[in-house]
Amino acid sequence: MIKKALILEFDRINMISEETRLKMRNARLGKTAPRKGKTKYNIIYNDKNEYQREVNKITGFKTKWYQTHRDESLLRAKIYRESHKEEIVKIKHICYERRKNEISNSGKKYYLKIRNELFDILGGKECMNCGFDVVEALQFDHVNGGGIKDRKSFSSNKLMYLYYIKNPEIAKQKLQVLCANCNFIKHLSNNEVKYNGE
Repeated sequence: MIKKALILEFDRINMISEETRLKMRNARLGKTAPRKGKTKYNIIYNDKNEYQREVNKITGFKTKWYQTHRDESLLRAKIYRESHKEEIVKIKHICYERRKNEISNSGKKYYLKIRNELFDILGGKECMNCGFDVVEALQFDHVNGGGIKDRKSFSSNKLMYLYYIKNPEIAKQKLQVLCANCNFIKHLSNNEVKYNGE
């Protein structure tokens, strides 16, 4: 029985690469080294942890443990989140601040992409009345009014645009492209604009 266990252990060790063996030796000596290649934040990784991860992949230890202790693990994570709420919020805020510009730029790009798709569905980037074609001044107008109600049924303009992109026939019936001036004149002439005093 002991011989069998030794053979299995020997086979498992032979499955581990030479590089990992070196990492294991360095870990025993307490050395740490940066991961090969460029990393975003130049983090120094502990070789012992890397070695352990590779061993866990081979043996499947972590997955077996998680399968048998799933509920316990989820409960422990929930308790941790509840007891460290302030720290988690601070960390999220720090991460957001680091990536603020990247996040806002990607959001703007996506919004403009959706807006351009809706322009294409409605026949191009120019006003239906006067032919004005500066994109920044163009707006989507509801042909029969009711734009405020329609916008409120969606939580944002982006979701409304996505709905009309998925349903182009409805978009062609309900929406038209107008410049800001023509849109405002239409609202005034059809009494679509309601002021607080009236």
